[in-house]
Amino acid sequence: MALWEENSIKVVVSDGIVEEITRVLQRPYFRRKRNITEDQIARLIELFRSLATWVPGTTKIDAVRDDPHDNKILACAVEGRADYLISGDDHLLSLQIYEGIPIISAAVFLTIYEQRSGGAGFGIT
Repeated sequence: MALWEENSIKVVVSDGIVEEITRVLQRPYFRRKRNITEDQIARLIELFRSLATWVPGTTKIDAVRDDPHDNKILACAVEGRADYLISGDDHLLSLQIYEGIPIISAAVFLTIYEQRSGGAGFGIT
């Protein structure tokens, strides 16, 4: 989030993705488990509106059969010509790469980012 807010990285989204993120974050179980407040959800949605690069979300992909909702994530990455698809989702991570886009965890991405930024380092809490 910090890298995104300081414009060090670009986040690509579609309407479908933001709708799904909003729906998941508002689930009482998820909010309790992650200790997320309504204000934090509102802030994230505002970040999407003000900072994210939006794509149409119209590309049809059928690469993840076990969880078809994940296909919209792949479509967004393809439409947005993403350098990386960063995810914690096992279905997506198991693909490892799609249409030339590496699919990696946030931890792996942060390692790559730090190496490419010349070891400048940054803190995540």
